[in-house]
Amino acid sequence: YESKDNTIRLVDTKEGFGNYQIFDFSGKLIQQGVTKEQVIKLNNNTKGGYLIKFEHKGKTASFKFLR
Repeated sequence: YESKDNTIRLVDTKEGFGNYQIFDFSGKLIQQGVTKEQVIKLNNNTKGGYLIKFEHKGKTASFKFLR
């Protein structure tokens, strides 16, 4: 996560990227979309803890981050 430009930079994988969802720690969906890029622009400027969930070809991965 890079705070100065409100982006999340993703590590490049050979499998590519897919659907993502960002939730706050209360479980509220904040943002969702599909990415084929290494950067996700965050729409929410509220400070706090978040969870980002990725789904690609039936596999999922989740990561926590602070804003």
